[in-house]
Amino acid sequence: MSVAVLRELQSLQGTGDQILDALVPRARLLQLEAGQRLLQRGEPNLRVYIVISGRLRVVLDDSPLAYIDRGETVGELSLLAGSAATATVAAEEPTRLLVLDEETFWWLAESSHEFSVGLL
Repeated sequence: MSVAVLRELQSLQGTGDQILDALVPRARLLQLEAGQRLLQRGEPNLRVYIVISGRLRVVLDDSPLAYIDRGETVGELSLLAGSAATATVAAEEPTRLLVLDEETFWWLAESSHEFSVGLL
């Protein structure tokens, strides 16, 4: 993962290179195949995911609610609320994600005003 790739992601735009440099070793990558589940409604979640490539589908009661595309985040609501996932999220196509654990998420939120505002 490079700073150049992170800089292009909508949710990280405006975040300084020094912060992005420090984020690279803190975050990890996750690859999902089409149809593979990321979050299950009702199950706990303590991570935030940023789509690097691909697309995620958000489903509630077998009905698609929304799609999460490149640069967008998912998982922040359940992490912030300390609650279970409110919907099921699965890969619509092969999808690559940046994974922020709870500690990394809070570090980034405190370090980058732009990231924090983008979550609102």
